[in-house]
Amino acid sequence: MAIPHVLFTACALAPAALMLAALLLPQLHRVSVDGIWRAFLALSGLALLGTVITAGVDPSGVQLPAALQPTPFGLFVAVLVQLLGTVIGGFSARYLHGEAGQRRYVAALAGVLAAVHVLLLANHWV
Repeated sequence: MAIPHVLFTACALAPAALMLAALLLPQLHRVSVDGIWRAFLALSGLALLGTVITAGVDPSGVQLPAALQPTPFGLFVAVLVQLLGTVIGGFSARYLHGEAGQRRYVAALAGVLAAVHVLLLANHWV
């Protein structure tokens, strides 16, 4: 399946960028906690779609920076991580309803998902 290099790059980088955007959601104090959870789940779903598209495409020949060369195994794990993060987010939104500190929890969950995506995309821990 042929896919333009720009589209692959956007799909490969989108999950980390979307989770970084979700990291900033709790800073919007005008938005209710329920609204933050809905936005997080929407961004997480888009990130999951981006990881599935990226994993479904052969990354060979795509020109990403040298530090960001994904492997098929790394892309597979990224799909699993984002799927698990989306499920955990959905469960947490229901389970933590009414609890204090939900904004901080959403930011932490999104930050961890963004960091793991960058780590898996980079294919090394340095």
